Amino acid sequence: MLFVNDIKRAYIVCTLSALLEEINEGKEVKDIKDRLFSWEKSKFDMEHICAQNIFNQSDSEDIPKYNGIGNLVVLERSINRSIGDKTVDKKVDRYEDSSFVSVRRVAEQIKGSGNVWGNDQVSSRCEKQEKLLCEFLGLYD
Repeated sequence: MLFVNDIKRAYIVCTLSALLEEINEGKEVKDIKDRLFSWEKSKFDMEHICAQNIFNQSDSEDIPKYNGIGNLVVLERSINRSIGDKTVDKKVDRYEDSSFVSVRRVAEQIKGSGNVWGNDQVSSRCEKQEKLLCEFLGLYD
């Protein structure tokens, strides 16, 4: 289970990551603000791509990895609530319905890996998101 500080950190990091992907895709600033910062206009959740009940059954060393940016993404609340804790092969079509660039990219990655989302995919996405965030924050030389 994530601690309160971990939940806040995950929320901030995932929201910033989604914001940067939207900007890099050339989305309108007003649209981005409405979807990410206006709770009245758009409600979203932090989605575990590989559901918690699935990865919690695996080796406990994987739990921090699966609670990180490689396995978390913002997702419209309505979509998130409709898919529940299904496996990724059952979630991927709904991910394609998302208005978030980051979620649609996750769907592409899932389909590109044969509808698999495991350690390799989580690590790959984590590296990409880390690079995106670090470049924005000026943490790379």
